[in-house]
Amino acid sequence: MRTAALLALLVACTGGGDDGGTVVPAGVYTGTGTFTGSQVINGAKSTFSTAPTITSIVAANGSYLILSSKFAVISQIDVGTGSANGTFTAANNNEYGLSPDFGSNNILPLAADQNGALDASFTTGKSLDATITYSGLSGDVLTTMTTFVANSTAAPLALPVMIAGTFYTGGGSGQSPGVTAMSTLTITGTSFTGPVVCPRRATMPPPQPTPCTVTGTLTPRSDIAAYDVSLSFADGNGMSFPLGWTGITATGLAYFDGTKLVFGATSNQYAFAFSN
Repeated sequence: MRTAALLALLVACTGGGDDGGTVVPAGVYTGTGTFTGSQVINGAKSTFSTAPTITSIVAANGSYLILSSKFAVISQIDVGTGSANGTFTAANNNEYGLSPDFGSNNILPLAADQNGALDASFTTGKSLDATITYSGLSGDVLTTMTTFVANSTAAPLALPVMIAGTFYTGGGSGQSPGVTAMSTLTITGTSFTGPVVCPRRATMPPPQPTPCTVTGTLTPRSDIAAYDVSLSFADGNGMSFPLGWTGITATGLAYFDGTKLVFGATSNQYAFAFSN
């Protein structure tokens, strides 16, 4: 009887389900999400609900990057630094809405970049389910249900020497929201470089893309199977882009699963994402 009582007490104390705890749930997580809220289009307010796919990268120090993708296009990134105390929470979540497909009906430009708070339940090495409640009047909420990627606390996989993909950015960084920038990155050690079609300074008539170059670093982390990324853009023809991408150094996190490379990087109000 005493043994049974002790076992029952032990189960009650451990909680059985989410283990929570005070150790940050470091690793890479993938799954699905639901993004709901309201938006104003042509003066009319309406509600929306979308179902992005989610990649979450959480470092042992609590810094994180959440990539939301729709139709295989990165449409939003969330960044912040959290801590664990039963749940994983962050009061400084920053959301950057990306508009890579403005010209179609697939992805509508939603609310502007906004702050918020993240609260996530987790089971170490198994799952991370987050709710991000954004500030402002739109009532935007992102919920995610993600599963731990096996071996994502081990060393990151080696990167290829060349990879072709697309850069995405927010509509507020001086370019036409319809611009997507293609690039083939050449990776040497921890450094990469590649030509990019960068946006022009916003003028009338609407800006046109012009070539430039991206350079950066992908430095393997020791705590999770991810990379620290740093990148900047340089004019390819000597033109000045005071409202565009050049002159900005953005930092963030990257993950390579052996086939697909994704990363997000931010600098103040600017945000960039890449995917092949």
